[in-house]
Amino acid sequence: MSKYFKNLVGDKCYLSPLSTEDAALYTEWLNDYYITLNLGGVGQMLSLEVEKKILESFQECNNYIFAIVDRESNKLIGSCGLHDVNFINGTAEVGINIGDKNYWNRSYGHEAMNLLLDFAFNILNIYTAYLTVLGFNKRAQKLFKKVGFQDCGSLKSFRKIAGERYDVHYMQIFAEGFKSPFITKILDNVQSDKGNLDLKLQI
Repeated sequence: MSKYFKNLVGDKCYLSPLSTEDAALYTEWLNDYYITLNLGGVGQMLSLEVEKKILESFQECNNYIFAIVDRESNKLIGSCGLHDVNFINGTAEVGINIGDKNYWNRSYGHEAMNLLLDFAFNILNIYTAYLTVLGFNKRAQKLFKKVGFQDCGSLKSFRKIAGERYDVHYMQIFAEGFKSPFITKILDNVQSDKGNLDLKLQI
């Protein structure tokens, strides 16, 4: 039996609540410079005990963090989430990390981001989501633009890595115009009185 739960489901992956049992794997990913350089998190010393505390704190703070799980194998491949959710202004910061490099460039990040935004816009009723990305991370910028994020400014020469200075770009997406990949299918089925047994989502 899988320890993960199919909260939001796509064709390739699904989002599940985080499990503190995965702290060791998250710690491994976040100590890998191939991953953390892109995330802008270099310089932090992250131990297993610290990561366990971070995972536990996510359940208490105003964050909504999910594990990204490969649908076919039920294997954990990364995480994504909404940080600093502000229900007064309807805003949230988005973050995503495909920690398993075997799943890079295979559209898992694209699908996971769409599922996360579906939750933000159609469950939490967030108005706009934003993120930051380092200037040299062209792969991530391409992904975010494909999802629908737009550039909305940058901090020039804001980060210094290996003697070079890089811009930090801000990107933003609005609920208006976002097409739900999952929630509306569930809602349509419920409203049709067919019941859950007739779902054609192969959950």
